[in-house]
Amino acid sequence: MRKQITFRKTGLVFALAYCLMGTTAFSQCGPAGTQNPGGVVSPGAMFQPATSCNTGGDFILVNVFAGTTYDFSTCQSDGSNANWNTELTLWNNAGFGFIAYNDNACLQQSRITWIANFTGVVRLNLTMFPCQPNSICTMVMIRAAAPPPPIAICQNSTVSVDANGNLTVAANTPSG
Repeated sequence: MRKQITFRKTGLVFALAYCLMGTTAFSQCGPAGTQNPGGVVSPGAMFQPATSCNTGGDFILVNVFAGTTYDFSTCQSDGSNANWNTELTLWNNAGFGFIAYNDNACLQQSRITWIANFTGVVRLNLTMFPCQPNSICTMVMIRAAAPPPPIAICQNSTVSVDANGNLTVAANTPSG
């Protein structure tokens, strides 16, 4: 009886280890690749393609501002023409700190929605599952939602964040 209990515990440990290895093996794709387009993208409020042709293995540099919500998508419902199994991995371009990863948000295409917690440049990697390059032209759609509206604090001041990520505190003066 003791061997059976030991086997069950050992089997559980091996099964758990296998599952963890399986889920982390493709949880993000590295920040390597070819920059396309050559410059840094500054997204607007509507979905726009970063370029007319990104391929698996490309990365896109995007200006971001703290407090702004960004959507990065290869979903056809967002205007992309992707018809292959895409992956998106988002990195802080300064030091390559991992931010987010998505595979299969919309069937076999991907979407990342992220609220910027810094002002700077991010690197968006496009790959084909599992983290592979390809030569299929795809439009990666990007948009930046407007920053949140100003909020009143203590009925005497208003705090807002502008498009550059600058925080402004303004005193409200009573009229009359």
